[in-house]
Amino acid sequence: MAMYRTTADVCWIQPQLRHCNIFFMQGTALTDPDGLLEGSSDRFKSAKVRVPQDIEELPLRAWLQESLVLNEAAVAGKLTFDEVLEKMRTICLALPDTQETLTWGIPHFRVNNKIFCGCSERRARPEIGLKMESDQSEVMMKLPGIEKAPYSREGDGWVTVIPGIFDDWDEIEQLLIGSYRLIAPKRTAALLDKQ
Repeated sequence: MAMYRTTADVCWIQPQLRHCNIFFMQGTALTDPDGLLEGSSDRFKSAKVRVPQDIEELPLRAWLQESLVLNEAAVAGKLTFDEVLEKMRTICLALPDTQETLTWGIPHFRVNNKIFCGCSERRARPEIGLKMESDQSEVMMKLPGIEKAPYSREGDGWVTVIPGIFDDWDEIEQLLIGSYRLIAPKRTAALLDKQ
């Protein structure tokens, strides 16, 4: 799989045995009067390339150009994915025994090999996934820019923070540290108090 991005993810290519899928992150917003794009996701759609001739016949260039315009409009005046990730690195990598890994094609931060937060992108906007106490997450999800994470299970406390909406980085830092404390072994988390 290969991901292509500018200010935000544009598309990725997924080779298969008999064809190749080209997924467009802004697929549901692309102009497709002939219904050539496939998929039921509320975010992305894909085009199937079965033979080289399909590359010429599908409006791939137009979809790529339209994706770039949509991405630029979505991030105008807001932090880009790379800027959010850099802020997260500054905060997370200063925590004891933390490492950054690429999991499912997305940057995550781990302590004791367990994920405590990650940075992803949806609809060309950066998002931070992190864990809270279940009751805290219920309260925080009432605020604009904090919502239940798509992968969250009932009561597990995983939320998505959208820094373009919830943009208090002092608070985001405390949320990241809180997530770290929930996931880190007690002995490792105790090192924070000694800093």
